Amino acid sequence: MMHLSDVLRAEKLFADEESKKIFSIRLDYLLGKNHFSFIDDVPRDSYVCREFQEYYKRHEGEKIIVYGAGDCGVYNAKALKLCGYEVEAFCDSDDRLWGAEINNIPVISLTELDECKENMVVVISSTNYAHIGQMYTRLLERQIARERIFCSAYRMLFAERGHQYFDFFQPLEHEVFVDGGVLDGNTSVEFTKWTNGKYDKIYMFEANRRNESQILNTMKKNNIQNYELILQGLSDKSGRVPFDDSMEGGSRIISRGSSEIEVTSIDETIRGDVSFIKMDIEGAESAALAGAEQTIKRCKPRLAISVYHKSDDFVSIPLLLLKTNPQYQFALRHYTASANETVLYAW
Repeated sequence: MMHLSDVLRAEKLFADEESKKIFSIRLDYLLGKNHFSFIDDVPRDSYVCREFQEYYKRHEGEKIIVYGAGDCGVYNAKALKLCGYEVEAFCDSDDRLWGAEINNIPVISLTELDECKENMVVVISSTNYAHIGQMYTRLLERQIARERIFCSAYRMLFAERGHQYFDFFQPLEHEVFVDGGVLDGNTSVEFTKWTNGKYDKIYMFEANRRNESQILNTMKKNNIQNYELILQGLSDKSGRVPFDDSMEGGSRIISRGSSEIEVTSIDETIRGDVSFIKMDIEGAESAALAGAEQTIKRCKPRLAISVYHKSDDFVSIPLLLLKTNPQYQFALRHYTASANETVLYAW
């Protein structure tokens, strides 16, 4: 359980204004703000929704209608605005909303939607997969062309800013990078670009063995050298633990389950120098950092650690690291318009 004293101690660790603001936003979220409200407080500059941007290239200048005026729709409209797109209207099947405005955007009916269907794109907005299917079917039944219907793979639009993990530090000579949570290998590719190819080694830890071929293809395609792929999860010690691999990017260690994976620790696996550790391992960061205690004491690496998977990670993880290395300084940066992708930097 997190105590007020822990919050106050952690808060004092962040000296710059952006870190203080992000700490405050995450604290509000921890105390009860919902996932959709996070967008109201995030920094306001330089967002891009790459998924929608790529789609909209084929529909440049056409009206954007957000289908669904609930929390997800309101969030998506705000995310689109952050990314430089104006929403023409919400569309909703609830007749109580017709003719009203939400954030100065009118709400129209499906019948009214028919009037502009030759010059529009419709952004389906719901977090419920069953509802998404129903909404998609309704649009097709009204002869709205498939190419005019957009639904994010994430359900909520994934508006991004900055260069996550690599916009806070400058590369050093002879970097040795630990990529904790590899997924498809692209973060390690970004590391090689960040260093302009001048690094000594990459250690890549990936718990989900299903990703092996994709990772190897990514590394081959980008001609990445001097890396070691370790198909184990990261924790505080070696062993086998239950694992949920049902979501590709959200695969995670769980308390119980029918599937298991092998885990190891950084201290047990890496004997040489380490200069930079990145972790995005779906809530296992605290255990993995405990398993890197000796490496952190020995090498004092710079760290980029995801602190959003568990609601109090932004408090507990810097306090944990301070015990390991009392000389660490800390900063927070946030990279999306939603509650995801807050990174703790330590150096």
